[in-house]
Amino acid sequence: MDNTGAQQGATLKIPAFKFTRDHWMQKMWNRPGNELTPGSTWSELLVVLKTEVVSMGTGTKCIGQTHMSPTGDVLNDSHAEIIARRGCVRYLIQELYRAVSCGDSSVFCVSEEQQGKWRLQPGVSFLFFTSHTPCGDASIIPMTDSQSQPRPPVPSVNANKGTESGQDCKRKAEEPSEGQKTKLLCLEGQGTSEEGDFKNTLSLSQRPSTETVSHASAQLEIKPGLHCDGAGLCPQLSDVHRTGAKCVPGGPTDPLRPGDGYHSAGLLRVKPGRGEPTQSLSCSDKLARWTVLGFQGALLSHYLQEALYFRFMVVGKCPYSKEVMHRALVTRCLQVSDLPAGFSVCPPVLLQSTLEFPFSQTQTERHHQAGQGRVSPCGAGFWIKRSTYEEQPVVRFQYKALLMAATSLQGDFVAWSTFPLLNNMLEANLRIPAISVREEDQNQDGKLDLLIFKLQLPLKAEEQVYSVQLLLTFSYQLFRMSTVVMQSLVYVQHSSSVPGAKLFISGDLRLQQRAPLPHRGLYNVYNVSVIDGSSPFASAYDLENIIRSYQDRNLTTVLSCPTPVWTIGRAAGSPFELNAEIRYPLEVISYRPGFWETIKFAWIQYVSVLLIFLWFFERIQRFVFQNQVLTTVPVPVEKPHLS
Repeated sequence: MDNTGAQQGATLKIPAFKFTRDHWMQKMWNRPGNELTPGSTWSELLVVLKTEVVSMGTGTKCIGQTHMSPTGDVLNDSHAEIIARRGCVRYLIQELYRAVSCGDSSVFCVSEEQQGKWRLQPGVSFLFFTSHTPCGDASIIPMTDSQSQPRPPVPSVNANKGTESGQDCKRKAEEPSEGQKTKLLCLEGQGTSEEGDFKNTLSLSQRPSTETVSHASAQLEIKPGLHCDGAGLCPQLSDVHRTGAKCVPGGPTDPLRPGDGYHSAGLLRVKPGRGEPTQSLSCSDKLARWTVLGFQGALLSHYLQEALYFRFMVVGKCPYSKEVMHRALVTRCLQVSDLPAGFSVCPPVLLQSTLEFPFSQTQTERHHQAGQGRVSPCGAGFWIKRSTYEEQPVVRFQYKALLMAATSLQGDFVAWSTFPLLNNMLEANLRIPAISVREEDQNQDGKLDLLIFKLQLPLKAEEQVYSVQLLLTFSYQLFRMSTVVMQSLVYVQHSSSVPGAKLFISGDLRLQQRAPLPHRGLYNVYNVSVIDGSSPFASAYDLENIIRSYQDRNLTTVLSCPTPVWTIGRAAGSPFELNAEIRYPLEVISYRPGFWETIKFAWIQYVSVLLIFLWFFERIQRFVFQNQVLTTVPVPVEKPHLS
């Protein structure tokens, strides 16, 4: 809406919310510091526009195809966007009835161009707000960091004391008993040293033996990076936020490859059902349809001069990409042509709010504190199927690493690893770095909190570093519920068109779950080496193969929110430096609750419902008998005759 319409006191209709109008009015309209972005025009609109919330909706359910009714008396789709639009259509029908019956409607007026048709009042437009990106194609958003997907649920405050005691015993056997101890990376049988001399670095003066692997397939094919370009520059290992919507049966499917190749963008998708497939298109597909056919529905189309379109679509603070939203809602519809009169491809203005829904999962996790009880999502029912708890993992660096650095824009590289067989295959490309490693227990709780990794890579006078890739392996353990023992990986990568002298990177080692853990027992499925250092084949050390195999796991670790600092200007003869700080933070672990835990929370809900029922039943019974609502007839009880 332009400023002219705003100054004339135009009415902005808001048909869709996922939270209350009071919160929206308080947060958005009454606080001038919380304007929508982008654009300064919103500052004027927020002041002069008359707004009216016409429909709100919330929901995540969708029935399966076997429960659909041929008579149309069952709601198939109950997602929030669809419920809000359904309420908006009802509002429009009521407004049209008012316009026809008494001419008193703030939305519709008689069309002057077509007899018997109605159109919107001048200056009226509609805004669609959703607190989260719609399911389907609009949710396939590139990750800006390495956060897990999906996000972990709300933490539980219930502790397992018996398991914790076992954890303490096991921790005492594994953690150092005195103060803060750190170790330096040591190979070839060298011992460990204390933190006192941090300057002491690993010196690998011995070159690998001249014995080479004679197997024909063992020739090493080192790639400067994953999907590198001709200049040898390698992008960060990327991933996308996943959507639960499935591709329409019979059409193209998702490749399900690791990273950003998991989904195919631009496809029609159906919403996931509860145990069976559905026939309801995703919210992204339905919003795209409304961009062409309007959101007024088939019935109102017979009476309106032209279709109704959303002028603005606003998404709350959540994972969001304007390019992805435009692709999902607009780009896919641009080829539509030969539309009837009154219909056209009408792209909305796409915006994102700076405010986050206060009752979203992220906000609930942030404000939930110990002692406040369990937090369950809406519609969880009596039987909990997934629960969460907090635990800081026991993490230790395994002193296994693989480093690759591109030394030119033509694909030249140098490399080093802690695996002798790989070093033998590197031959002239091998560079022996000086490495120092320190792990710290900053809060003195018996668990390590921080890894400080320093590496100095010697280079020839003519060599420069344009990109760096580093793999570090860790031992990762959990003890509070089930005992989880696995070996995990951290991938550090950075590239630049300008040669660098130093790379500093800092981030958190985060657990990424694709499935909940069991509530008890030993879970050691992934307690195997991430890199097969005993393999004589070059393919075992190929970075692409390592990452692909690692991402196939249901339980992985990633370096979350890395912050790289690339320093240029390396002096001649000086080594390239790589410094990394990796923290081991508290994690929210998702698990499947056991039988007794499920019963514990189910019977409380059953009893609460039963008490309310008994209270009402007792008063109904008293009313019936006191007011003689039911006619009673005494029935004599005859004693049996005894002969």
